[in-house]
Amino acid sequence: MNSFISPASHGVLEALARIGAIEGVTHVDLNYPEHFETVSVPQMRKALEKHGLKMNALNMRFKRPFLRGAYANPSAEIRREAEALTEKAAQVCRDMGGDLIIIWLAYDGYDYAMQMDYPQAWNQLVQTLCTLCRDRRLRFAIEYKPYEERGFSLLDSYGTTSCLIRETGAQNLGMVLDFCHMLMKKENPAFAASLLLSQGKLYGVHLNDGEGHCDNGFMVGMCHPWKTLELLYYLKKHAYEGVVYFDTFPVRESAEDELAANIAMFEQLWALLDASAMQAIAQASANQDGMAVQRIFRDFLANGAWRR
Repeated sequence: MNSFISPASHGVLEALARIGAIEGVTHVDLNYPEHFETVSVPQMRKALEKHGLKMNALNMRFKRPFLRGAYANPSAEIRREAEALTEKAAQVCRDMGGDLIIIWLAYDGYDYAMQMDYPQAWNQLVQTLCTLCRDRRLRFAIEYKPYEERGFSLLDSYGTTSCLIRETGAQNLGMVLDFCHMLMKKENPAFAASLLLSQGKLYGVHLNDGEGHCDNGFMVGMCHPWKTLELLYYLKKHAYEGVVYFDTFPVRESAEDELAANIAMFEQLWALLDASAMQAIAQASANQDGMAVQRIFRDFLANGAWRR
């Protein structure tokens, strides 16, 4: 979304018009509070309807007052402010007709050894999320990231975030998986996705690509096409009905061209996974057969589809 907002543009409403003009786009994610600073809820709803779009989720954005953390800030006053900001976002989400809040805790972490009381910070995080998740009208999703903006994030991985979800016991708390964030953690995106899908806890997918060192936000499939294809295999296998959001950061490319390219790549990879390919991948993975997988890869490269 922010890739469509430039200093020369007229902000969010113009961005929605540009996004809505691209074939294949059905939903957008909006950031809170930044996308609502100059646009009211009625204006936003009207713009979405005008351009044939729906809101998928509200993304929480914690800015300068929360540089030392939001839900795990050492200051009780700032923790309350972070909780209050999320509650305001929840109301806006409901007013927009939505049901999903995505939480990326950019500053809840640490940079140095001995800088953080880990059990204290963890308990503060758990308590805040338990309070927020009492609103059963909404789903809350953690988008974890191993580092950036802090040297180490409290919620850095699938495993740590799973522990948090279990500890809260909240039925409406799940995860949004960001492909690039998972590469940064040296995780395999399909592994976590398959488990979350079986648990009903995968609330969204942010698709992009990167080299695994930082949050590159490259175009879909440009660095890890096979891992991307494997992720899509599990989405199709589990009949995933959620939204796939393209979280890429065009710098030299135009935002329109990059979004259209992401859609084209997604659709082409998705089309590769026909019934024959799904069966072949299922058999290879059940047998843990690396040679069969290599034959599948070669066949995709040679034929553009699974050879019947």
